[in-house]
Amino acid sequence: MELESLCRDAVLKHFIGHEKLLNAINMRRFLVLIDRDYGLKMYVFKGIDRDYLVSPCRMCTCSDFIINFVGRKRDYPCYHVVGFIIAEKQNKLNYVELDHNTLISIVNEIVFQGFSSKLRKIIKS
Repeated sequence: MELESLCRDAVLKHFIGHEKLLNAINMRRFLVLIDRDYGLKMYVFKGIDRDYLVSPCRMCTCSDFIINFVGRKRDYPCYHVVGFIIAEKQNKLNYVELDHNTLISIVNEIVFQGFSSKLRKIIKS
């Protein structure tokens, strides 16, 4: 399956009524981090215990995507991959503007620690 086809209708239908996805959308955990200095956008799923970098309809850094979709060749990706599209359609994406250094710091925390405490502090304020 081509990665670009991960948001095709059949995949989106698979996630209709998916409880974890609906909860995540309602809790506004699908984040678009915008670099106000360069215009760069990073897509982050803010999990309860872990955060993931996501390329909507293409890939996710979560273990479900890597192990089950890529490794075991499951027919559908993780809900993080399609969730950005669904959240966008419902007008429930959470946009966060940041300066370049803060964005880089958050991405580094996610990559190297799997979790960004800095991102949570910014969202709470």
